[in-house]
Amino acid sequence: MSSTRKDTDLIMVVTSDIAGQLRGKAMTYADRNNRAHIGVGWTPTNIFQTTFGPIADTPWGALGDLMLRPDFSTLVDLEIPEYGLDESFVIGDVFTLDEQRWACCLRSQLKGAIETLRDKHGLILTVAFEHEFHYSGCEGQDGLGYSLRALRRMGAFPDRLMDTLKRAGMTPDTFMPEYGPAQCEVTVKPNDALRAADDAVVLREITRAVARGLDARASFAPILDPESVGDGTHVHFSIQDTNGNQLGHDRIQPHGVSDTAGGLSQACSNICRTICA
Repeated sequence: MSSTRKDTDLIMVVTSDIAGQLRGKAMTYADRNNRAHIGVGWTPTNIFQTTFGPIADTPWGALGDLMLRPDFSTLVDLEIPEYGLDESFVIGDVFTLDEQRWACCLRSQLKGAIETLRDKHGLILTVAFEHEFHYSGCEGQDGLGYSLRALRRMGAFPDRLMDTLKRAGMTPDTFMPEYGPAQCEVTVKPNDALRAADDAVVLREITRAVARGLDARASFAPILDPESVGDGTHVHFSIQDTNGNQLGHDRIQPHGVSDTAGGLSQACSNICRTICA
């Protein structure tokens, strides 16, 4: 944590919700050790706040109490005055008052899936994301996708972003001016499934913060302009057993994909079809 923080400075305890937003409540630095267990108060209906703001119909109304408990291994605490950055937040898990994981906490759902994959199937995932976004701080032009000219137009932004990601504990990998006008892609090195998901959340917020320090905006919205290119996120993963042996490749199988990897891919496809049906 920053040595310059005052006891009254705030750390935001956040959860990533189904609207793709980080929402939560701030605690003071002086109270952080106490809050490590009790967390901050949260309510079930918060999960029903939509991307555009209004709260959808909810079975809970204003009733119910939960705990949003910080996981300090995810703490982001950055003071970089030359970049216009002052960020302090930590990702948390949502618990019921009887210390159970709340069924609608997405991070808890991920933890449960990771545990099932390991304990029931003996499998571990290593994951990396490719994040696409639009940066408003430069002039966009058709036809400059992937070009040095497009990177040059972004000025200090790419270097500041990669430096800040490193200061936040990630290992920067690549930055690319993407196909669309003023579109970018950024990646960090792979990590275990939970940490990779946390990194994905933190990366988006850091990207927005670095852009704001340049009086600009970074948007990960799927579609900003119906006449232009949209933003997406590619997910890459490899499969290991609990001893660290790679299980994704089998040279005698079609396309070199092992039965294990093929089964996981089919399961993912079935889940996606079910969700989209």
